[in-house]
Amino acid sequence: MAKAIEAADAGVVELVDAPDSKSGSARSVGSIPTTRTTFFSRKFMPLEMRNKCEKCETPLAPDSGEARICSYECTFCASCSDAMGGRCPNCGGELQKRPRRIKK
Repeated sequence: MAKAIEAADAGVVELVDAPDSKSGSARSVGSIPTTRTTFFSRKFMPLEMRNKCEKCETPLAPDSGEARICSYECTFCASCSDAMGGRCPNCGGELQKRPRRIKK
C-alpha cells in the first residue's frame, strides 16, 4: 500500500510504495502537487487545434465535431479515423473526438 510523504520545500507529495522485502527501501510511485500549488498558478498548454486532417487534408475548424486526435495531437477527420480503425498511424495511439473550441 502506498503512503504519502510531503516534501515541504518542493510543494509536492511524493507517493512511495511499501518497503521492498529484499532491499528494505521504499520505491517512489509518483508525486502530486500539494494544495500550495493551485490549478491557476501552474502553466498549462492548450491543444494545438490543427486546422486540417493529416491524411486527406479536409479542413477542420476549431469548433468542428468531426476532428479526432491522439495523445500527441495528431489530427484526423472522422472519416479517416474510422478508416484507420481509430488508431493513429504515427504513434499507434487511440484517436478520440477532439474537444471543440467554440467562439464566444
